[in-house]
Order: sequence, then structure tokens, then C-alpha cells
Amino acid sequence: MYKRRLSHRVKIHRSHLHGVSLVETVISLLILSGAFVATLNTVSASRATYLTTSDRLLGLTLAEDLLAELLAKDYREEDSTLIGLDLLEAEGAGRSRYDDVDDYDGWSSSPPQLSDATQMQGVDGYTRSVEVDWVSSMSPDTPSNSDQGLKRVTVTVLRGERQIAQLVAYRAESYETAGEDE
Repeated sequence: MYKRRLSHRVKIHRSHLHGVSLVETVISLLILSGAFVATLNTVSASRATYLTTSDRLLGLTLAEDLLAELLAKDYREEDSTLIGLDLLEAEGAGRSRYDDVDDYDGWSSSPPQLSDATQMQGVDGYTRSVEVDWVSSMSPDTPSNSDQGLKRVTVTVLRGERQIAQLVAYRAESYETAGEDE
């Protein structure tokens, strides 16, 4: 018997080898556009996070700096029973004359200043403010009408109208000072 080999030739249509169809091009552009938009959204979100983080870091640094300066001062002046500036502590002289914690009550500066009233560089648009209240050790979150040996100090930093940092510290009257009054 005679076997014959059958060879089948596959015919390739030459029209498919010449280029990419319009539909394939449109689909490819849609996919690339989607990837590009996703990339831009990621970059934008990353940039916004960076700016927010750097704002908060600068705000905390400004608040910590002022709070450290403030807490290094005496609890109060010997002859003073009020919170705030005394007559001899002129506001125009800057914080250089502040000698006790409560002198800072109500103080605010925009842009932030050094203790000698020199404007700090690179912090335009920022505001630092201080609030000092008498509080009791039993209820340190509630202001008191009288001195009970403890003051709550709140330093707030704003950028524009937005609060970016706030630190709260407590300054107690020392044991020696408390014993001298008796």
C-alpha cells in the first residue's frame, strides 16, 4: 500500500501582520492613561503627606522651643498674685523681661519671634500663642480661680488658620517656695 503524506499548509493572512488595528491602539491608550493617572494621584498624595508632615514637625519644634523657654522661668514672682504681666514687664520689650511662667499668658506672635523680639526666619505664616491657667492637682484639665500651686501652660502653633501643633505642660510650685509662705 502506498501511503501518501499529506501536507497541509497553513495560510497566514497577510493583513494581520501589517500593523495594529485601531481598536487595539485605543485599548492600549486607555490602559496607559489609567496607569498615568494612578501614578499622578500617588505622587500628589505623597507630596501632600510630605507637606503636612513637615508642617507638623516645624510646628512641634516651634512649640517645644517656646515651652522650654517658658518652663525654665520661676513659678511666680514673690509679690504677685495675678496671672499675666506685671507693670514693670512692658510688652514692647519682648519676652526678654518675662521672669515667671504666667507672664506668658495671652502672649502671641505672628510670625514667631525670639525672646528679644527678633523675628524668626523661615516661619512666615505661622503663629505661636500661650495660655496659662491655675489648676489643681486633683483636676488639672479644669481651670481654677485661685493659685493652688500648679499652672497649666498651653502653647499653640497655627499655620494660617489651621492648628498644626499644641503642647500642654504643667509647672508646679517648688516645695521650698511653698514652705516659705507658711
